[in-house]
Amino acid sequence: MRIALFGGSGFLGRALATQLAASGDRPLVIARSDPHLPGVDFVAWDGQTLGSWVDALRDITHVVHLAGKRVDCRPTEANLQQLIDSREGTVVIAAAGFERAGLQPDVWVQLSSLARYGDVPDGRVDKNTRLPLDGIRQHVEVCRRSEAAYRSVTDDVDRRVLLRPGIAIGGADDPATAQLIRLIRWGLGGRRPSVGVVDRGRGSLRRAEPGAR
Repeated sequence: MRIALFGGSGFLGRALATQLAASGDRPLVIARSDPHLPGVDFVAWDGQTLGSWVDALRDITHVVHLAGKRVDCRPTEANLQQLIDSREGTVVIAAAGFERAGLQPDVWVQLSSLARYGDVPDGRVDKNTRLPLDGIRQHVEVCRRSEAAYRSVTDDVDRRVLLRPGIAIGGADDPATAQLIRLIRWGLGGRRPSVGVVDRGRGSLRRAEPGAR
């Protein structure tokens, strides 16, 4: 199985590419920067134009589209347009690459976001939850437009999968964790509560200091 990961140099892309390589596949990362992962091929693109990366699609059967500017930016008009272009535009150009190569992938997995549901009340959110027509632009509109582009270019793909995950948190190489750590260092993380633990030697409950075991 030959899999192309568009935008695969980010946090999720690197994790997925590493797992695919470990499973015996030979993933191809199509991105602006090389993740330098063992067992993973790389070809550069700018996310906007057709180029030499199209030639690398010749044996691709599966697509995972992860490309997109991170949403943790100020909601200026310029940033909002970049968010839309980096998602809607990269879907369109990826499909154009396959068309130029005269190929059609068997499977297309598209990454969207839970933010597509907007600011919903507390409760369960699933595939039957009503999708809002408007909301916070960097959430609802960006997702709506990228998903519409994905549907428009994958009509003839045998299997289509749309993912709407929440924020991915995974440790040292994770942008979300880095942001949380920064807030904590600025004193915005709140105080750690005391934890009651059982003193096995005395069979009683005692207070545990932060970091104590």
